[in-house]
Amino acid sequence: MDSAQLLLNKPVAELTPMRPHDMPPQGEAQDTSRRAEALRSTARRFETLLLHQVIKQMNETINYTSLDEEDDAGDQIQGLAGSFMADALGQNGGVGLWKMIYEDMARTQGIDTARFPAEGSRLNEHI
Repeated sequence: MDSAQLLLNKPVAELTPMRPHDMPPQGEAQDTSRRAEALRSTARRFETLLLHQVIKQMNETINYTSLDEEDDAGDQIQGLAGSFMADALGQNGGVGLWKMIYEDMARTQGIDTARFPAEGSRLNEHI
């Protein structure tokens, strides 16, 4: 199939040229975009890890009673519940600490946080 037939068989919507802000980042902007996303991910993971530790410490301050003193099942269940809670918090935006961590790390690495903000899940919008 030659290019003329290919163009004639394509719907008009597919032939519409991309606007500059629709185009993927190129060169240095693409590298910065990837670094910013990696920093976001790192900040979120760190906050989730911190939440795990906070919830674990909170659970240790609570005295759970059991009918059987030698039974550790209650402690294990509480530990799992705390772990799942920390994961759920982290996956749903956390408590916001990750945003401050991201912005600090981004500034340290010379990434413009106005162009690549913490909430930038669609990085192409900021280029």
